[in-house]
Amino acid sequence: MILNHYIKTGLATLAALLCVGGGNAYAESTVVYGRALTADADNNVLAWSTNDVATKSTAKDIWVGTLTYNPSYGLYGTGNGNRSGVLTFNHTANSIQTFDIVYDNLVNTQFSGNYAYMKIGSDIEIMSDQMNQKGEVIVNGTSYGISNCNKKGINRGGDLWTIHIEINTATNTLNALTLSGSVGGAKAASFTLSEPTALSPTATYDKVEVGAHRAKNQVFVALQSIKIAEEEQAVTTAPFTINYTNGGNILKTVTGETAIGATVSADKAIDVDGTKYILESTEVPSITIKATDNTLNVPVRKPYTATLNVTKNINGTATTTTTSLTETDDHVATWSYAFPLYAKGSDGVYYKTDATTFGETGTFTDGETINKTVDYTTADNEIVFYSEGEAATVNSVNYNYSNGADGHVAPQNARNRGISVGSLDAGRYSFDVVFTGFHKRSLGLRHATDDPLIIVQPSKTGESSTEFTLDATTSDLYINGDNYSDKKTLQSEDFDYVVIRRINSVSAEINTESNLTSFCSTSTVTVPEDVMVYIATSADNNTVQLERVDTKVIPAGTGVILYSAEAGIKTLTVGGTADASLYTSNIFKAATSDVTAGDNTYALVKGKQGFAKVKAGVTIPAGKAYLEITAGSKLAINFGGETTGISKVATEQTAPENSAMYNLAGQRVSNSYKGIVIRNGKKFINK
Repeated sequence: MILNHYIKTGLATLAALLCVGGGNAYAESTVVYGRALTADADNNVLAWSTNDVATKSTAKDIWVGTLTYNPSYGLYGTGNGNRSGVLTFNHTANSIQTFDIVYDNLVNTQFSGNYAYMKIGSDIEIMSDQMNQKGEVIVNGTSYGISNCNKKGINRGGDLWTIHIEINTATNTLNALTLSGSVGGAKAASFTLSEPTALSPTATYDKVEVGAHRAKNQVFVALQSIKIAEEEQAVTTAPFTINYTNGGNILKTVTGETAIGATVSADKAIDVDGTKYILESTEVPSITIKATDNTLNVPVRKPYTATLNVTKNINGTATTTTTSLTETDDHVATWSYAFPLYAKGSDGVYYKTDATTFGETGTFTDGETINKTVDYTTADNEIVFYSEGEAATVNSVNYNYSNGADGHVAPQNARNRGISVGSLDAGRYSFDVVFTGFHKRSLGLRHATDDPLIIVQPSKTGESSTEFTLDATTSDLYINGDNYSDKKTLQSEDFDYVVIRRINSVSAEINTESNLTSFCSTSTVTVPEDVMVYIATSADNNTVQLERVDTKVIPAGTGVILYSAEAGIKTLTVGGTADASLYTSNIFKAATSDVTAGDNTYALVKGKQGFAKVKAGVTIPAGKAYLEITAGSKLAINFGGETTGISKVATEQTAPENSAMYNLAGQRVSNSYKGIVIRNGKKFINK
């Protein structure tokens, strides 16, 4: 923060400036506005007060905006957002205008992108970017560096910049601009305009703006003193003529009268009976007004035009978007297009392009037709929702990103805002996001104003996938940031796109030695015909009693044992109508997420038809069934009263091929049936 030393220095500097302003050089000038930390009645400078600022006002000589009065700093602003104040004052046309300013470079060094600025009229700006050690004077769009602002540790917080500006408003000329800092000695910040510089013909001179731009955290800005004076001058004028020509023919003539010595520039574009013309030259012609003979002939032409055709071929169906292109007033003749990674076909299915970059740009000539085609051929039937990050807020153009940009969801004042997903049916889904940033922000999916169903905070850029389950059809789903209070949301992380996929199947691997696996799912699933489902109904010190469930549907969150005579990976379909009553006696626990084993945790032994006690602290992986009982170290399995287990009761014996074959439910089946069957009263495995 500022030191008393700087305050005293600034007051002394201002006093000197005020003396100069009241001397012979500006004897005829009139102070139209003056404020300082302390009043100077002799020079019509008042002390800052609360009357100098307002959040809203139409009155002149009031700083309108978010700046405040501070007795130590003068005009002051700080906060976690942009800060600015605009002063409008009475300006005398064609006068010599002077500004004497003491600007306080408060601490804005914490984050790149934070900077403070001051705008004088429409064409002059002074900018201080402390974090990047850069200061600039910008005149009519041209930037000039402030000397020594790149000196590390110098000209940062607390540096006072004394600024003098002189403008001839009759000729639109910046006659002088000087700046000097209060710290750094020989390396103090400094700037001197090398020569008078033309301002734009449309420049205005009745406003001053002081402000700070925020990228992150707090920003600061302060104006210790400002004196605005104007000196009327006698102005001699002369007429001028501007002829806009095409092919030697005059299309339009503009006449006027202005001060001798003023610069008059041609317009970049004109309209003639509804037809637009632009300058032939990339440089804007101008004329300096003399006493006589002020004629400027300006060649113009019609802007170049072209046509851009972008065809999306989605699963064999082509759709073309045509864009008419027109050269800009600044002679920019470019085309560009972008396209997403996925596009929905007429069948409601999303299709994927094989492209690795997602857009192009180029230049066009007059009358050119540019044709581009994007093919979408790979179907992804599981996608139920797709959105680009820039659908909310665009960050920047980058053709390495789907649809040529990334984006984020801005902070919301209500939780049911952001990217609307709409409604999803009951089922299991994956939430897939490609993140382009990792700023300790998140992206989530929430129902209405509830807490997020899922929330993802990346630790690096790239793809992230998270699964979630909806137990019933759910509407009012939104993608936005994490919670902020009980009503609002924070800004989300930057991302390329987000995809929600329905999970239509899960897999289970049946061991080839035991023909068994333990299993559970966070979704209701249906097993294939060759897979049998067993629950555990009881356990003693030596044995686990299993019972076959007469169904192919396993409810969500239910632990079971799966058996198949044909071992290997089995695909289970998500969905189905489960009869929960068939599982009421089940003592299996379901590891719907990783579970840490306790003192009495038992798991199926890999490759064995038996359970064993798991060492406390060992992880039971998600998707498995386990037991929490008090028993011995190893437990045999009893399959429906057969203590020897399936592998022994279902022998490799074969019955006569023409004998009838039945499943365990007593239904007659064909020879193609896989699993345990009964022939001639005996159990067999039919492979």
